[in-house]
Amino acid sequence: ANEQPDIKLGKEIVKEVADALVKISTIIKALLNFTRQPFHQVFSYVSLNKIIEDSVTLCKIGLKKNGVAIDVILPPKLIEIECLPEQMSQVFVNLIKNASDAIQHLKEKWIKINVSEIANEHVEIRLFDSGHGIPLDVQKLLFEPLFTTKEIGKGTGLGLSIVLKIIEQHGGTIKLDNQHPNTCFVILLPKKQKE
Repeated sequence: ANEQPDIKLGKEIVKEVADALVKISTIIKALLNFTRQPFHQVFSYVSLNKIIEDSVTLCKIGLKKNGVAIDVILPPKLIEIECLPEQMSQVFVNLIKNASDAIQHLKEKWIKINVSEIANEHVEIRLFDSGHGIPLDVQKLLFEPLFTTKEIGKGTGLGLSIVLKIIEQHGGTIKLDNQHPNTCFVILLPKKQKE
């Protein structure tokens, strides 16, 4: 039997409200993560190789669906860093998802992650994608909370600001390499946290 128009309309409104609540919940959780301080969490030595590999695995289905190839180049030697593993994983998941979204309109769609040790004290992670860089006016706002270049309803504008906060909490830095022909984020992290 066909539903009455009022019932059908009611169901559509309920679905729209439910979808809106999910989006609001996602934004609130992201804001809580953004403001949360790490003092109650314990830094531990973990394999950076595993964090990156697990982060890529978390993104694999979305990448495959969007037709994005990903290539990870890790040093043969296992690299351990002192960090908050869940937060560090959030950094890589956010960056991979952002890169995937940014290159959707391109014919060539790929992401590369290259990890190297620097003077046995730091690690450098370069995450590049097939995009052709980010305009300078956008770069100035890139890490600002609530700034987004995505269309309405597609992003919260918190991803990169959370990434920056986590990296700074770990005594590291993140910047764009404007000399690279593609879009390239460079993360520098200490292997050991300061006392």
